[in-house]
Amino acid sequence: MMTYVYTIFCLLGLSLTGAFAQLTSRIDCFYPAAWEGRETRLVVKPRGREMFFDTAFVVNRHAIFTIKVDEPCPAYIWIDEYAEDVQLFIDAPAISVAIDPVNFPAPMFTGSLSTDIWRQKLQQDHELAEAQEALRVERMTALPLDSLHTGSFEQFTDSLRTGAEYLLRKHMLDHPTVPSSWYLFAENFPMSSFAETQKTFDALAAFQTLPSYQAIRQKLAQSQPGQLAPDFTLKSLTGNDSITLSQLPGDIVLIDFTFLFGIDRDTHHKRLKRLHHQYQTAGLTIVSIGADIPLKEVENAPELITKIRQQYPWRFGAVAEQATTLDAYLYKGWHDTILLDKNRRIIAYNLPPDELEREIGQRLHK
Repeated sequence: MMTYVYTIFCLLGLSLTGAFAQLTSRIDCFYPAAWEGRETRLVVKPRGREMFFDTAFVVNRHAIFTIKVDEPCPAYIWIDEYAEDVQLFIDAPAISVAIDPVNFPAPMFTGSLSTDIWRQKLQQDHELAEAQEALRVERMTALPLDSLHTGSFEQFTDSLRTGAEYLLRKHMLDHPTVPSSWYLFAENFPMSSFAETQKTFDALAAFQTLPSYQAIRQKLAQSQPGQLAPDFTLKSLTGNDSITLSQLPGDIVLIDFTFLFGIDRDTHHKRLKRLHHQYQTAGLTIVSIGADIPLKEVENAPELITKIRQQYPWRFGAVAEQATTLDAYLYKGWHDTILLDKNRRIIAYNLPPDELEREIGQRLHK
């Protein structure tokens, strides 16, 4: 029964946002009598846009906001002289919020399908972040940060990241018709695994009228194995020329989106060095792209360029502001890899280290 209600509600909400009219939502907030005259704000956090807010004052215990958003999104309510921001999710034409700390242990919501689930997810994320940070500090304190132990720390941080992504994916699959699930998917797109990204996307088909759904569907279609990888040109930091994908030599190209900084990059870098030395003469070309620092900052740091040239025996390019073609690739920026064949068609995204080495070896030794 609950799934049926979810679906009907979701279809109602999507009919208001699809095609593409904006979702206009009226949020009616009910406050204690003692708060009469206080200023209150609704702060809206749409995906892909800057936050904005609307201001109202409590009159006869009510403050009413009317806002327009392109797609369902989170928001919070700020009240003057009240310590806590009240989180909610805007996903319906009419939402009522009752805030009375004396009589209600927690705010009460009606009209929003997502808000209670969204608030639970935020609390879980907060608890998870605190636990992960405590574990990270404990591990950093226990391990000397030298070359002998950085590999262990990298594996540890990767496991934390993998665990957090698993919980996120499970949350979305457990609530596939709740608007906040689509927001989380779009906000965290892509996931580290292409297969899991596609699986989760397929499960969220209830949101196919949203523009972000259509945009992501197109991006996934362009990124399927066998598709031609979009060409790009970047300035090389390990040479005096530029890096153009279509002009690179080699029967196999491995694109490595990586961070220049961070302790958890050491083991990944060592794996790439091993692959480079083992397969370069057999036809492997590696291109690393620094995803955490813009080109202008690198160009103004000659010491950093010297360090990069010492550490990377293959080509290294920096993300430039004009390099918009890189947006066509599914990458987060932390050690993401994309393997391409000799025709520069996509073989796979983010293969585990053993599978990546096996795939390269099999293709180059045919």
